[in-house]
Amino acid sequence: MEKSLRVAIVDDLTEDSQRLADYLEQFQREHNMEIKMDVYNASFEFLEKYHGNYDVIFLDIEMPGSDGLEVAREIRTKDEAVGIIFVTGMAKYAVEGYAVHAIDFIVKPVGYYNFAVKLEKAIQFFRKRQTKEILINGKDGIHRIAAAYVYYIEKSRDDLLFHTVQGDFQMRGSIFRCVRRRYWYSCFCPGDGADC
Repeated sequence: MEKSLRVAIVDDLTEDSQRLADYLEQFQREHNMEIKMDVYNASFEFLEKYHGNYDVIFLDIEMPGSDGLEVAREIRTKDEAVGIIFVTGMAKYAVEGYAVHAIDFIVKPVGYYNFAVKLEKAIQFFRKRQTKEILINGKDGIHRIAAAYVYYIEKSRDDLLFHTVQGDFQMRGSIFRCVRRRYWYSCFCPGDGADC
């Protein structure tokens, strides 16, 4: 079996988040694949716990406190590579969703067929980018960056400095150990640089 898909559902309405969770379980059975899922009923709770640890996020746009578009902008400061699928009661938000590079959107009420089509699209996105990302474990946390968004990497003493579209990120490590791997794009270096 291939690597499991890590999915987050962020929706303030329990009924809607439960429907998506049920659909994920059905999809998992029908496609014989492992899906690890977490459900959040508050955007602030999700943002507190999010550290680049999901492949796909189903994100409600209309939530109390902060809307899904604000949450998506915050996600993009940490993770340019995660697949975001907006879930909304109003299609008018779809255009704004593409500004944060959402994969797609689903209009509520969500039906299983539409959900499955969007999830298939997200899985294709996930598979294409599996070896095209860099996980940077810096002092300010873990950042997942699409390899295409890296301008260059600079070595400075015991540290690597990644110059990216999102800004500069510093971590301990060695270019040699990352480059010698066939899949250097997915190189993950622990904080002490031991594996990189």
